[in-house]
Amino acid sequence: MKSLYVKTIGDAGLKTLGTLELMNIPIPKPGEEEALIRIAYNGICGSDGHTLRGNLGPLTEYVKSILPMPVGHEFSGVIEEAGEVAAQMGLKVGDRVVANYARACGSCYYCRTGRENLCQHPINTMSGCSEYICCHMSQIHKIPDSLSLKAAAMTEPFTIAFHAVEMAQVKAGSRVAVFGGGGIGQMAAQLAKQCGASVVTLFEPVKEKRELAVRLGVDNAYDSIQEDVMEVTREVTDGLGYDSVIEASGSRGGATSALQILSPDGNVVYFSMYPTDFDLPLNLFTQCYQQQKHIHGMITSSLIWPRAIAVLPRIEVLPLIQKVYTLDEYQQAFDEHMTGAYAKVMIHCNQDLD
Repeated sequence: MKSLYVKTIGDAGLKTLGTLELMNIPIPKPGEEEALIRIAYNGICGSDGHTLRGNLGPLTEYVKSILPMPVGHEFSGVIEEAGEVAAQMGLKVGDRVVANYARACGSCYYCRTGRENLCQHPINTMSGCSEYICCHMSQIHKIPDSLSLKAAAMTEPFTIAFHAVEMAQVKAGSRVAVFGGGGIGQMAAQLAKQCGASVVTLFEPVKEKRELAVRLGVDNAYDSIQEDVMEVTREVTDGLGYDSVIEASGSRGGATSALQILSPDGNVVYFSMYPTDFDLPLNLFTQCYQQQKHIHGMITSSLIWPRAIAVLPRIEVLPLIQKVYTLDEYQQAFDEHMTGAYAKVMIHCNQDLD
């Protein structure tokens, strides 16, 4: 089968890019507790770009040690074969599914306290840019008939948006700001609106992404580079600031502004992969003591997948998928993704699955 691999990674300091190669490898055979999934679509994630740039911080040397490394973790597909135990648990040939790329160990302290996203011994299945993939039954989730396979490939990034909105404590009447108009930022903005936010503002430098967000329901969208973010905040919130801020851009400017525009007692969530030499400017006396601001870090999601899948049909995700390429066109797909011009670029791994 065809499977895409990272062959080399770039040097973040020299601003070089790594390389990709489409390899032919054997189709994996599922074990008793696994299922073989024929992949329909796989979305390219921002973290894939970080890998090619070599912008992985302390993970850089580890990634170098496992090259060539398979690519892809935002995928949907159809079960081709199910192991005996997986079948007994309800997975059958023909089921339309998505899968969490991270399989938690279930035994460490964090798993046993309901925080599987912090698992100390995860097994990651990162080969979504392939024709087939094997996943453990605990990773696999069936999707409703109302969700196309193309839309379902947005499930993994939607779990991030879902987790961020919950962590930011968005509620009816909240004033919400989102930095970054990529797929996750756009979905977080839509979900915040559905949660009853009184105003949702998107800050994004790419005009087309701002226009897309407005079409999909945000109240206003501004250029985070060309416009004064603080002045916009004063005008939009009557000087109160935003109750909830979700930083989905991964930029230094967005990270700094997110904390600055947060209202007293507000919640800001950071989940992007920031430059490792970046330290967030923070005044503990003013922002934490006097203003009681709440700063949250976040990595992936924890026990959210079933709820996220139930909500995803209510989110406008297909307009976010702006470019789709075949597996053979992987280089063009990644080149387009790396421009940052599109909310989501996707690879159609098996073109007869739609």
